[in-house]
Amino acid sequence: MSADLTITSLRGGAIDAISSADLDRKTALAQESATRWFARRVSLRSPRDAALPDRPGRPEKPVLTPPTQVEKRSLHTLKGRIALLHAIAHIELNAVDLALDIVARSRDRAGAEFLFRRLDAGRLRGGEAFPHGARQAQRSRR
Repeated sequence: MSADLTITSLRGGAIDAISSADLDRKTALAQESATRWFARRVSLRSPRDAALPDRPGRPEKPVLTPPTQVEKRSLHTLKGRIALLHAIAHIELNAVDLALDIVARSRDRAGAEFLFRRLDAGRLRGGEAFPHGARQAQRSRR
């Protein structure tokens, strides 16, 4: 998998992951960037790093429904639990993008290390960039 991922540095990998609209690619980039960082195979920054995007990558045509037009669902029903997992998936996606943004903006090694250690971003190394429920919710929309 890592052969097709061009990661110039930790910052570059984080920027590429933030920019990706494809959830699987975003996850792979985040995992591989963290793996290479902890293996000391990439530097913090590179002159070849892309510019930080104004907004994170998202699918081209997500179906956006205003909350007022969504029927209320009880958590005691299957539809209600699915809706809750879907909401958690969105929250987790934003949290991962925020963590990657912080990594991309880190000016020194200590900042990146602090983020990985304190915000538990090190779990990216273990393949947990997105919880199972978030990945399943994303796949169910396909």
